[in-house]
Amino acid sequence: MAPRTRYIMGSLQSRFQAIYLIVMAPIAILASYYQYNLAETRYSSREQSTLDSVERSFVDVTSAFEQSKLLMNLMSSAASEDLPLPDRCRLLNQAVDDASFTVLAAGIASVSPSESCLWGGNVEGLADVDLLSGNREDIVTVENNHHLTVRRSVGDEVASLAFDPGEVDLPEWVTSYGFLMTSDPNADEAYQGLLANAPWLMDIDARGIVKNSIDESIVLLPQTTLGVRTFASLSPEILRPATYLIVLRASFGPFLLLAIALLIADLLVRRLVLRDINLLSDEMHGFMNSRTLPQTEKTPSVTNETAQMRKEFSRLARQLLWEEAEAENRIRNANALQREIFHRVGNNLQVVQSIMRLHSSNAKTPEEVALIKRVSVRLRIISMVHEVLHRTVDAPVLPVGPGIGHMIQKLRREEIISEKLHIAEAYDDVSVGVNRAYTLCYLIAETLVHFSNAGATALNVQVKDAGEKLCLSISAQEADDMITDPVGARLCEVYARGLKAKTNLASTGTETSFEAVFPKDI
Repeated sequence: MAPRTRYIMGSLQSRFQAIYLIVMAPIAILASYYQYNLAETRYSSREQSTLDSVERSFVDVTSAFEQSKLLMNLMSSAASEDLPLPDRCRLLNQAVDDASFTVLAAGIASVSPSESCLWGGNVEGLADVDLLSGNREDIVTVENNHHLTVRRSVGDEVASLAFDPGEVDLPEWVTSYGFLMTSDPNADEAYQGLLANAPWLMDIDARGIVKNSIDESIVLLPQTTLGVRTFASLSPEILRPATYLIVLRASFGPFLLLAIALLIADLLVRRLVLRDINLLSDEMHGFMNSRTLPQTEKTPSVTNETAQMRKEFSRLARQLLWEEAEAENRIRNANALQREIFHRVGNNLQVVQSIMRLHSSNAKTPEEVALIKRVSVRLRIISMVHEVLHRTVDAPVLPVGPGIGHMIQKLRREEIISEKLHIAEAYDDVSVGVNRAYTLCYLIAETLVHFSNAGATALNVQVKDAGEKLCLSISAQEADDMITDPVGARLCEVYARGLKAKTNLASTGTETSFEAVFPKDI
């Protein structure tokens, strides 16, 4: 039996799984898409809430920056006006005293120390500056952690202010905060690094969450009046995950439910559908092996379709059993008739041989005796072939070797060929039809008798398989030249024509060979 080809979609279960996936996979993908959008909205809302919360925490700091800007404007006005030093210092002291934020130090420094007006404790850092020619924007630096110093050149004088913007009540998920100096971006490497990751920060009103060089999330607020940006570092659990992680998390739930639903549906299909089909398949195998009829009663667990299939199969099985019984009955009758015909033919051949023996006893001349002997030999050959093939004719084709071997043995026992004649046999494993087996045996027997009568001492009989043809070869050693029996020669021609064989008789002095090539099937 040829091996059965297996296809990927060859089983009912695999087709159901494919249909289920075709139907449900788009739903899972759509659910994943909505989950992704919800996650994006949730993270965006959390980012917006984080920004709002951090910005509210820096309200006091922003107010301190605005007041420091006003104080710097006032100090710049005092520096630009030609006021006496006492008036300038009095104006400075009054402005500092009126400030609602913590001023650490303030002053207006001039080239001549005697003309400088300073307020506060540690003012050395404020006065120790290089005078700059011309007006320039505020230069802000951070000192002592979160203390800021602002310097502004006004002509040949410098107005300086050191202040503490105050403590910031940050949410618990903010780890630290600080300030970025945007008045001189080239001097602040941290600000430059953030600009490289988020160019939109160039807008002074921009705010957002960006990543720094160590992949830390930083909240950046809009620039204050002094051109300073406040920032806050967020704890890792507040960080927005990577996009691929959001996609994976959004897809995990829907596709997990899809897999679980597929497993449950597959289990139900196997128990509720495939079980009935497998049961019917087992019943078919049981009928094939032992001819057991399937059950036709419908049980509650069997589907209507399966019950109908079982009923149809039961009807076909009963019809097949009836047809098999009829065929077996016909075969038995045919076998009985065949045996009777073979028996009758064998008896008729025996009767004919008996009649020939009676004629032989009444023959008066040597010619009559020789003629009757030749006819009797051919009748015995026909009877012998009939008996040999009758014992093996159980199929429409017969193996060549056993039939020819049995026939040669009977030819020896019946002394139709000499017992001293050495015969070597070689047969390939080939078979021919029954009618052709008779003709082939007749041809071989007639040829063996001719060679035996010619005084051959050794024979070599071969039947070879030559593809679509068979080759019969009979060679005789030391066979004398003989006058061929006209009747025998004519019979060999008839037998060869019946096999549709091409014959050739050749002699090489010490060896004479007969060859017949004929097709296997006609």
